[in-house]
Amino acid sequence: MVGRRVDSDSFLKSSAEECVKRLTNLRQRAERSLSSDLAVSKSKRNLLDGVINDVKDSLRRLQAWITEFTKADQTQDANLLTNATTLFESLSTAIDHAITNLEARLSHRRMKIKGFVLHKRYDLEDNLSKSLKNVSNIIGDLQSVLPLVREASNKQTDRDARKSRVFQQTSKTNNVFAQGFQEIDPIETEDVQARALQMLWKHIPRLEDLEDKAGNPNDQGDGLYYDQTHIATARSILVDFHDAWCGTDALEAYPPSEGIKEVARICLTLAGMQQEFLLGDFISSGKTDQNLPFKKEQLETILQGKNADYADTFYTEQIRVSPKDWPDGGHAEFEAAEPLPYIFLQGPIMRGAYGTVVKVKDLVSGETYVRKQQVIPPGEQQVNEAWEHLERESERLRRLKHRHVVQLVKSYRRGRAFGLIMKPAASGDLRIFLDRFQADKFYSQAGSRDSVWLRPYFLQAFGCLAYGLEYIHDCKIRHKDIKPANILFQNATQIPARFLWADFGLAYDFSETGDSKTISTNLYSPRYAPPEVVSNWRRAKSNKERKSSVLPSVEEVIDEGQVKMKAKFDRSLTSDDEIEAHGRAADIFALGCVFLELLSRLIKSDLPLDVTAQFADNIDNLCTWASSQKNLEKAKDLCPLFNIAAGMIRRKPEDRFQIRQVVKAVMKADKAFSCELCRREYDKHRSSRTVPNSTSIATSVALPQGPAFALPPSPVESISWVKRVNSAMSNGAISPGASRRRSIFSVTNPTTPE
Repeated sequence: MVGRRVDSDSFLKSSAEECVKRLTNLRQRAERSLSSDLAVSKSKRNLLDGVINDVKDSLRRLQAWITEFTKADQTQDANLLTNATTLFESLSTAIDHAITNLEARLSHRRMKIKGFVLHKRYDLEDNLSKSLKNVSNIIGDLQSVLPLVREASNKQTDRDARKSRVFQQTSKTNNVFAQGFQEIDPIETEDVQARALQMLWKHIPRLEDLEDKAGNPNDQGDGLYYDQTHIATARSILVDFHDAWCGTDALEAYPPSEGIKEVARICLTLAGMQQEFLLGDFISSGKTDQNLPFKKEQLETILQGKNADYADTFYTEQIRVSPKDWPDGGHAEFEAAEPLPYIFLQGPIMRGAYGTVVKVKDLVSGETYVRKQQVIPPGEQQVNEAWEHLERESERLRRLKHRHVVQLVKSYRRGRAFGLIMKPAASGDLRIFLDRFQADKFYSQAGSRDSVWLRPYFLQAFGCLAYGLEYIHDCKIRHKDIKPANILFQNATQIPARFLWADFGLAYDFSETGDSKTISTNLYSPRYAPPEVVSNWRRAKSNKERKSSVLPSVEEVIDEGQVKMKAKFDRSLTSDDEIEAHGRAADIFALGCVFLELLSRLIKSDLPLDVTAQFADNIDNLCTWASSQKNLEKAKDLCPLFNIAAGMIRRKPEDRFQIRQVVKAVMKADKAFSCELCRREYDKHRSSRTVPNSTSIATSVALPQGPAFALPPSPVESISWVKRVNSAMSNGAISPGASRRRSIFSVTNPTTPE
């Protein structure tokens, strides 16, 4: 009776939670359908939008009812009970209304396209209708016992009796099992336990959409996990099953195992596998849910004979009832067929050389994240390269903590797939919104065209992106792959940052060496690569072609008395000495290219290069274009930004503005060119910033005298001025006491762009 009383105490709440589960499942399915390729017509979207809104309203009402009933059940306060009743009746009406609306809309939809329908649309409609009717049936059961719940009493004995009556009225499985056991004849039945267990599976809850996904490494059924409601329901059914078995006199000589009440999770796993007959092996071995998760070696011992073939599938499927311990900041290893605890909200939002990015929802926390995953084809080299790429990105992200940089939540490896879970879940990348700005379609949520509502955010991008990149460089990290596709944009309210730096898989950490320069001949994003990187790539390609075309000369050598032929290459024809190192200035160039693309959209004037051309090959044309556009009426407010962008794409790395100079110039130009948080932080720390200018350099060392060393009047002349000063230092024209500070001239442009 103790177990039954505990179950009766929680029956109403668990039933209400079952409503929540069904409504949530319905809403998620409707949202997935809304974002699928099938949901393309306006009328279908309106239909699904209506379903989602109805379900959300029902969920809100049901959660409120559960809260009020919990309070009423504890206090027996008449007012609270009345409130709970009102909310519950309102919920029932809302569900009925939703069903009516759904059926009416489906009927209207069928009439509009009669004779031309896809079977998948019919399946969607039937599933939605069935889900809503199931919810209505559960609520009807709850409503039938509500008068009993409202019987207020301050005596615990009366309350227990009342709950027992509720349980007796609603516990249907116990009676079903009792009748089934009466039909079992132990004399004629060869295996009483096997016969009894056959009755059990009709009542064990199952996950929808799990068919063909159990143990399938190609479609693991990510996001399909059993929740506490499933587990509690299964446990209650097993208790009924056990009690009914014990209460059957004819089976007194064949008592059930006590452990059968403690295998709810195992039953759910086997139900998902559709291999229910394996339960007998678990019962015989004495294993229960407390032994979860099982190791492969244990399963091979538990499952007898040919049943051992199912050990691998159970091993990967048990995660649906016993999730891995995977805290934030941690890394988890999954088998190829194990599902991830995430619901996928939409298709890929970004694709790149190192993976796809999708939005996901955490089943435990309910948080929405971004998942970046790379699935590697067979081949040890490809696996190692992809793993190094994502591992490098995760290491960089763990060091970077800034609102304008994506944040790493956790990482995982599943078979040949490597993944990172990050936040926030942005709306898309800058490339997508640059295209939207140009297309300039009407956006209903903003109530205006894209060029109107996006304009103030695009203006903020200059300061926010520069401020974020300054932070990244200050952390001794070079991005190395700056382009619009690697900049995320958030289109939501109440967020700390609109623009986010992402994709640090190629980033270089120079915290140990202190030198940001690297020697590389790879060309990852040709359009935004600076001249020095493009030159290295072309030189390396030319060197490779020359090496393959140069024929070796042959000379005779004597080896232990034998004359042998030896090939000899002319190394002077295949030298790689021309490959040069490049550093943070490469990031500056790429960001300058992004700035120019933003400016091009803002003034609605195309850049003087086609979509496949490289910025590095068109620097002169771009500077001429910027100079001509900034004087136009439509660009008069953007003139400082054109000057800054032109200073960032100079051909020589040492001639380009430094990132701190860019930040200072943007912040000085206009408040509209950054978000409020960036400007506030900049103003707060401006006094401590170390951006050098002509005056600060002039007072830091004893400068040589003479007209040749006069301070430069313009940024362009500043570089030659630095060279003259460095030359004077090397010739002894500056006092030896200043030699310790010579690095200022070798790494810093002495002027600030205006």
